Amino acid sequence: MKTKIGFLILTSFIVIFILYIIGISEPTSDPIIEQPHIEDDKNNADYQQEHSFLQFMDADKLIIDGQNGNTVVINDNKTITALAQYFIELYLDTELETSYHYTITFFVNDNKYDIKVNETNINVNGTNYTFKNAQNSRELLKNIENLIVDFYWNSIVEVDRIYVNADDIVRTIAVNDSDIPTIVNIIKNSYRVEADRSIYSIFPNYSLELSYGDSYQLKINLLHRQLMGLYIGEQLYIYQISPELWDIIDRQVPKATYKNNDLYYLFESSNLTIVVNDIKWQVSDEDDSNMQDVRDQIIRELLISLPDEQQMGSELSASELEFEINDKNVKVVIGEQGFEYEGQYYRSNNIKSRIINILNKL
Repeated sequence: MKTKIGFLILTSFIVIFILYIIGISEPTSDPIIEQPHIEDDKNNADYQQEHSFLQFMDADKLIIDGQNGNTVVINDNKTITALAQYFIELYLDTELETSYHYTITFFVNDNKYDIKVNETNINVNGTNYTFKNAQNSRELLKNIENLIVDFYWNSIVEVDRIYVNADDIVRTIAVNDSDIPTIVNIIKNSYRVEADRSIYSIFPNYSLELSYGDSYQLKINLLHRQLMGLYIGEQLYIYQISPELWDIIDRQVPKATYKNNDLYYLFESSNLTIVVNDIKWQVSDEDDSNMQDVRDQIIRELLISLPDEQQMGSELSASELEFEINDKNVKVVIGEQGFEYEGQYYRSNNIKSRIINILNKL
C-alpha cells in the first residue's frame, strides 16, 4: 500500500514537472489575443511621449504662409526665438488633421522644417503633434496673426500714389499729392482695437489703395470717421484713426444728390427706426454715430432689388423701416421677398431675413 501511494506521488510530481517544462501553465494563445491591447497601450505611450524641437531656436529665417496666400518672411532672431519656444513641449498625436490655418517654415542651417498649425494640432514634416497646454495653441495662432498684420503694416515704407474708391457711388479719384504724407502718417499712427460686433462701412464706403511705383502695397477700408479696416485674406483687422483722414478724403470726392424716390436718398437719413416681427430697433446719428454703418448696410440690402410692376401684395407684412430725412419721416414696408418705397414695389429675395441677419449681429 505504501508502495502504491509513493508511486502515485512520484508520478504526480513528474507530470507537474513535464507540464511546467512544455509551458502549458502559460498558454501561448494569450499574447496573440492581447496583442491589439498591447499595441493600444504602445500607442497611448507614444501619445504621451514628449517631443522637443529645440533646434528651431537656432533658425536664421522663418516664413509664414496663410490659407489666403499671405506670406511673411521673418529674419529677426528675437521674433524667431519667441515663436520657436512654442515647439519645445509637444506630444505625438495619432489623429490625422487635414485642415490647417498656417504653414510655418523654420530654416536651421541646411535643414528645412515645414510646420502646419491649427487650433489644436501641428504637423512637423508629416508627423502630427499636439500641444501640452491648449492655451499655447491659442497664443501661437494669435502671435502668428499679429506677425502677419505687423508685416503688412510695416510694408508701408514709401507711398507715391493713393487712389480712393467710393464703392456706394462707384467713383474713383487720385488723392492730391500734397496730402499723401499726411495720410501715410495718420495710418502709421493708428492702433488696433477689438470690435464687440460686426462693423460695416458707412456711406459712401471709402477704400484707399496705397502704391509705390508700379507695385501695389496695401488696401485700407474707412469704416467710420475714426475707424479703418485692414483686410488680410478674409480676416478684417480694425484700427482707431484720427478723423482727419476721413475729412481729407471726403472733401476730394464729388458728392451726388438724389431725388426722394431714389433708394440712394435713404443714405441722407439721420435716424432710422426698425420694426421687424414686433421687435424695435433705433439707429440715431446723434445718440450713437457708430451705428450709422448698420443703417447704411441695411440700405445696401435694399439696393439689391429690382422694381416690379405688382402692387403691395398680401406677402408684405407689417415690418417696416422708418427713415428720418430733413425732419421728414420716410417709410419702407418690408415683406419676405420684397418691399415698397414711395409707391414703388421692389422684388428682393429674402430681404426681411437679410435685414434680421444684420440686426442679430449687433
